[in-house]
Amino acid sequence: MKFKLGNGEEKEFKVLPHQYTVILDGNVGELTFKGYKYLNFYITKINENQ
Repeated sequence: MKFKLGNGEEKEFKVLPHQYTVILDGNVGELTFKGYKYLNFYITKINENQ
């Protein structure tokens, strides 16, 4: 899954199926990762246009 960072950079991580279902395109939040490993995505704003 690709994430677009605040500086415009894109990072791609493998996420588990149960994680993928809660991360929708256009949602805004705080991404936590270590190196190339996805740790968490905390949603702060839901994209209501989905």
